[in-house]
Amino acid sequence: MLAAPDLAWRGPRGGLPPLGSVTAAALDAHYRAAIAAWREVAFAVAEDPAPPSFANTLLPLQMAEHGLDQAEALLRHVRNTAARPEDEATLADLAALRGVMEDELAWHPALFARIAEIAGLEQLTASERRTARLVLSAMRARGAGLAPGKLAELKTVNAQLAALEARFQANLLADTAQLHAPVEDIRTLAGVDAAMIDVLRREAQTCGVGAPYCVPCARPVVDAILAQAENRALRERVWRMWVQRGAVSNPPVVAEILNLRARKAALLGYANYADLAAADRMARNGDRALELVETIAREAVKAAARHEERLARLPQARSIGSRIEPWDRPFLNDILSAGERGFNAVQLSEYLQLDSMIEGMFWAAGTLYQCAFTRRDDLYGWHEAVSAWEVRQHGELIGVLWLDLFRREGKRALAWMDCYRGRLASRPDEPALTAIHHYLTPPAPGELVLLSWEDARVLFHELGHALHALLTVVDHPAQGMAHVAWDMIEMPSQLFEHLVTTPEVLGRFARHYQTGAPMPEAMQRQLAAGGIFDPGAFVLSLAGPALVDLHLHRMGPGSVVDAERVERRVLAEMGMPRSVAPRHGVMNFAHVFADAYAAGYYSYHWADVMVADAIEVFEAAGGLFHADTARRLETALLGVGAAVPPDDAYRAFARREPAVPALIRKLGLDL
Repeated sequence: MLAAPDLAWRGPRGGLPPLGSVTAAALDAHYRAAIAAWREVAFAVAEDPAPPSFANTLLPLQMAEHGLDQAEALLRHVRNTAARPEDEATLADLAALRGVMEDELAWHPALFARIAEIAGLEQLTASERRTARLVLSAMRARGAGLAPGKLAELKTVNAQLAALEARFQANLLADTAQLHAPVEDIRTLAGVDAAMIDVLRREAQTCGVGAPYCVPCARPVVDAILAQAENRALRERVWRMWVQRGAVSNPPVVAEILNLRARKAALLGYANYADLAAADRMARNGDRALELVETIAREAVKAAARHEERLARLPQARSIGSRIEPWDRPFLNDILSAGERGFNAVQLSEYLQLDSMIEGMFWAAGTLYQCAFTRRDDLYGWHEAVSAWEVRQHGELIGVLWLDLFRREGKRALAWMDCYRGRLASRPDEPALTAIHHYLTPPAPGELVLLSWEDARVLFHELGHALHALLTVVDHPAQGMAHVAWDMIEMPSQLFEHLVTTPEVLGRFARHYQTGAPMPEAMQRQLAAGGIFDPGAFVLSLAGPALVDLHLHRMGPGSVVDAERVERRVLAEMGMPRSVAPRHGVMNFAHVFADAYAAGYYSYHWADVMVADAIEVFEAAGGLFHADTARRLETALLGVGAAVPPDDAYRAFARREPAVPALIRKLGLDL
C-alpha cells in the first residue's frame, strides 16, 4: 500500500495533506513506500518493449511521481516546521532518498535512451516537446550517459552531499535554538521600545536563562535591538550572537560540501559548480552571473560610502570614539532617518499592524490578479497560530493558502513559501496548496503584532511566491513552478514586494495601531520613493553573499579548505564597508548549503533587474496596478511555469529585454 492511512490526503478540494498529524516515524514508512512505488513504475516503463512515445513513457513516469510528490511535501513540512533533535537522523536519511532514486533513473541506459528518442519525435505537441526536453536536461545534469566509473563516483558524491547538507541545516537549527543574550539590568535596554522589552521579558521566562530579559537568536528581535538599543555593548553582543550561528559546527561541513560540489561539476563536464548550476538558468554560466552582481555592487559601494559620510557627522557617531561597526549602522540609520524623514523604525512600525498588512497584501493580489481570499477555520492547520485561507479567482477555487508566521521550537529561522501541490490542467478538482512561513515573535495574549518595514516587505514577497504557485497551471508536472529557472523564480515575488511601497496600499492599510489614523502622507511619500533608507548597504548586504557564493562555487575540487578566508577576501575585494553586515555569513548560509540556491543566490539580483524593468513597463502603461499590464504578466509569465523558457516569458510580457540601468535607477544608487 502506497500510503499509511493516517497520512492519506483526504477531504474536499482534491484532498488536503495531514499536516497537523504527520510524524517522523509515520513518514519513514510512508516515504519509503512512495519511493518504491515510483521506482516500480519507472523500471516497468524503461523495460517496455513497445516503441517509445510520450504516452507510454513520460506520461506514466510523471503520474507515478504524484504519490512521491505528496510524500515529499510532508517531509519538507516536518523538516522545516516541526523538526525534533531525536528525528534528525530519520529525516536526513529520507531527504537523501529521492536524489538517490533520481540518480538511479537518470543512469538507467534504456530509460535515458527512450526519453532522448522521444525528445526528437516530430509528432509531439509543443507542450510535450518542452516537457521531454526539460526531463532530458535534468537527467543529463544528473549524469545520464556517463561512463560506468564516473557514474559510480557521482553516486557516492551525491549521497555524501545529501547527508552533509542535512547536517548543515541541523547544526544551524541547533545553534539558533540555543544561542541567546541574557540581560540583567533594564537600564541596558535604554532606547528599546516597550513592546520589544515585553518580548524580551517573556523570552526570559520561557528559555530559563535566570535573567529578567533575554534576546533570542531570531532575526526580527535582533534587528530591533540593533536599531534601537542605545547601549553599544549590547548591540555588539547581539550582533556577534547572530553571526556566530554555525561558526563552530559548520566549517568542516561547508568545506566538504564545496569540494564535493566541485567534484560533481567536473564529473559532469563543467569547469566548476557555478557553471553547472547556471547551465539551465537565464545566466547560462557563472561568469555572466558574476558580472551582473559585480556591476550592481560597484554602484552600491559608492552609495554606501556616501551614506556613511552622513552617518559619521551625527553626534551619536562622534561619541562612539571609533569607526562605525556593523552593530552601529542600523542604530545610526534610525537616528538619521528620524531627522531626515521625520520618523524612525519604531514610529514606522506603529502603522504596520500585521492583520492590516495581511489585508493589504490580499487587496493588492485581488486588484492585480482578481484573487479573493476567504478565511476558513474549518481547514485544519498544524498549529493553533496557523490560519487557512481559501483562494478564488473569478469565483473559481484555485487554491488554499496557510499563514504560519510565528517562531516556535523546531521551525526554520527564515521566511519562505512552500507549495504542497501545484495545479495541473488535467486535474481541475485539485487546487494549489501553498503556505507562507515567517519567524515573527508571537504576541502576548490580546496584543497586536507590529511589523518592521523589512518584515512587511517579506510578507508581500512571500505572497508573491504563493501567487506564482496559485496562478501557474501546466499540462505536465515537469513544467510546474518547482522547475522554473532559479533566476526567474524571484521575479514575481520581488515585483509583488514592491507594491507595499505604493500609496494605494499604504494609504488604505497603513493605520496607526492605537488611533486608527492613516499613515501621514509625508511618510507615504518617503516610502514610495524607495522605502529603503540606506539602499547602498541594503544592496551590499545581498550582493556580498551572492559574490561569495559564486566565488566559492567557481573553485575546483580540493581548492576550498577555509571558506571563511575566501569570504573575507571576496568582501574585501568588492569594497564591502566594515559597517555593512552581509545578510548571510558562510557558516549560516542556509540558502546555499541546505537549500536549492547553491551558486544561485545571485538570482535575487538577476530578478531585481527584471523587476525594475517591469516596474517601468507598468508605470509607462499607467501605474503598478494597471489592469491590462497585470493580465499580460499573469498570462505570459506567472501562469506558464516552466512551460515557456524564462527569457521568452519575460520578453512576451515586457516586449523587450531587461537592462541593469533600470535597477540602478530604482534603487537610487545613481544619485
